[in-house]
Amino acid sequence: MQSAPFPFPSSAPSLRDRLRRDSRAEHARVDAAVGALDLGQAGDLGRFLAAHHAAFRAIAPAARGTSRGLVADLAARLEADLTVLGRAALPAAPQMACDPVAVDYVVLGSRLGTAVLRRRWAAAAGGRAAGAGRYLTAPGQGAAWRTFCAAQASRPGTGPAAERIVGDVRRLFDLFDRALARAAGRETALA
Repeated sequence: MQSAPFPFPSSAPSLRDRLRRDSRAEHARVDAAVGALDLGQAGDLGRFLAAHHAAFRAIAPAARGTSRGLVADLAARLEADLTVLGRAALPAAPQMACDPVAVDYVVLGSRLGTAVLRRRWAAAAGGRAAGAGRYLTAPGQGAAWRTFCAAQASRPGTGPAAERIVGDVRRLFDLFDRALARAAGRETALA
């Protein structure tokens, strides 16, 4: 039985491989910044929520397809949680023009990480922090993530489109990292 040919040489990395490999450092920085927060405490939770709110507002115009409605929903949930905490939103970063595939990678992938954070928050949250869980308890996107990954696994990881998408993913992780720094008062501007 003959198998269907890949649209690119099997020894070449897929776009999915490239996204994971080439954004690893930026992703690790965001994970480390979030990991340093105690989401059970209103102050740290507020910093986390404010940073994500600012970043989601900056990428909203680039969200298409799966991410479009999701980004709007998550931004509204973040705003409601900030209200519960009595925390003002950060000004949004400048709007980012980037490939919708990059937005899907970061936004859909973030929902997997949020499932872990939700457990940490639920185990430790007290007071106002316990009432600010709309973002953390938003529905998971497991099926959408799996569909996205399968589609990107069949795309070539080389060429101008792949380079643009990988670069945009790295910029998006940097956006979240800068927003977290700003929310913590370690950066004065989201450039």
